[in-house]
Amino acid sequence: MLRGVAPGLGFSHLAAGRASGARGVPRGEPSDSAEACRDQCDVNERCGAWSFKPKERKCFLGNCTGVYSPCFEVVPANPPPVGGVSRPSPHALSCGAAARPRGSSRGGGGAGRSAARGGGGAGRGEGRDGRLSRRRALQAGGAAGRRAQAAGSGRRLALLVLGHRARLMFDTLPGTLVAPLVAGGTEVRFFAWLENSSMAAAFRGRRPMGHPAFAALDDRQLARELRRRVHGAGGAVGAIRLGPRPLATLPADTAGTVGAAGGGGLEGRLWRYSEGVKLTVATRLLKESLGLRLVEEDEEKRGLSYDWVLWTREDAHWSA
Repeated sequence: MLRGVAPGLGFSHLAAGRASGARGVPRGEPSDSAEACRDQCDVNERCGAWSFKPKERKCFLGNCTGVYSPCFEVVPANPPPVGGVSRPSPHALSCGAAARPRGSSRGGGGAGRSAARGGGGAGRGEGRDGRLSRRRALQAGGAAGRRAQAAGSGRRLALLVLGHRARLMFDTLPGTLVAPLVAGGTEVRFFAWLENSSMAAAFRGRRPMGHPAFAALDDRQLARELRRRVHGAGGAVGAIRLGPRPLATLPADTAGTVGAAGGGGLEGRLWRYSEGVKLTVATRLLKESLGLRLVEEDEEKRGLSYDWVLWTREDAHWSA
């Protein structure tokens, strides 16, 4: 039994027809305690994992289905939610709960946010010395960063930005992410796949706002500006692609029987969603595949492999 955790991206709720809203938000079942919720999962042959929210007195049943996504995530809440894995599910690809014991350190070579903050470096619990080191690395920047990269430890990181150019922020990424990594001896190579189609339909006629410095630039000028900023932080550029939205199709659903509607693939996991939402998810996955292919082509061309591929949204704001 894990305390202080809630269902993560790898937790697939059992479809029992109890959902609310257009996006099928699970309502859960009434339960008096975590033990009672666990018992509900134990007697349900289709249940492999459970989550109890004491504030709502609700029990959520499901399975751990994510290979790379955590089944549970640590959340700050009082009273704390509780979760657990009752049995290895026949539908589960992974039943490992990526939950950290309460009170443990967030530093070291941890995963999640700490990994994103410096390739496995110190996280929030790094203390004053860690913050000073990152500040010095940030101030080093440019030429000093490139010298550190040349004399680095041989670690390589592919930095992949995916999204829409109209929402591109990017301002904090070179100085806060690229420069400290390069100064620490990691080779950073930048990749981007940005859609340049209209987003009027998705935003119901409203215009998404990105960084104003990029709004007046055409695609070629934007690519040139991104290269300049990455180089200025000591990084290198692998590939930058700007183009229309790729055409995605929903794959055939032939993988298992997750959900009341059946199917363990994309259709099965999203059976309660509208066709528009399903297509949006499929398009997003296609963009990720195209972006990853840019990295793989660079590996093939250079005859090497990256130690990490760090994917980030186009509108993310990085702070140190």
